[in-house]
Amino acid sequence: MAISNCRISSSNLTIGLVLLWCLIQCVYAIMQCIGFFESGNPRYGFTGSFYNPGPFACYLAVGVPVALRIAVIENYKLQRWFGVGVVVMSYISMIWTAIRFMRYMGRCMRKKNPQDFSLENQSNDTIYIRDIVTSCPCTEASVVDTVIPPGAVVPVNVRVKEDSVTGDFQRSVHIFYINFDNPTILGLSGRVI
Repeated sequence: MAISNCRISSSNLTIGLVLLWCLIQCVYAIMQCIGFFESGNPRYGFTGSFYNPGPFACYLAVGVPVALRIAVIENYKLQRWFGVGVVVMSYISMIWTAIRFMRYMGRCMRKKNPQDFSLENQSNDTIYIRDIVTSCPCTEASVVDTVIPPGAVVPVNVRVKEDSVTGDFQRSVHIFYINFDNPTILGLSGRVI
């Protein structure tokens, strides 16, 4: 018995493969968010099977409208359900990854990165801070009081603006005093990821 009326066009096959790959990417991204799979890049919590989330987003941008069209227009139930499945999984992965990103950004906004140093006056004279100069505009430094009595300790708060630095960094803070030629130099190094 031969099947005479079974033809698959190359365009239907291509659309089906794109939607299947989109569905696989959505499931993979959700599994990365849950923690079953590692992300392709340590800087991002989810990437699909790619190195960064850009290609993943491109697949969703291409796959969702095509799946929506199939879910709405196609006459065959199997194709309709496949389209609906891709749309639902795409939206679940988009919502889940957006929630994860917002939580991450909330932690970043709450997290501060100040480094506290202490200046101790070991002399018998009162020391006056004249100026504080940082090595870069991305670094801020402040003191509670510019007058340091003998034996007193004054905290120096140094902060690096994370949004203006990437990767490894080394910064310095120069504290200048009245009646002293040599500044105190505070070094700060780290890595922003």
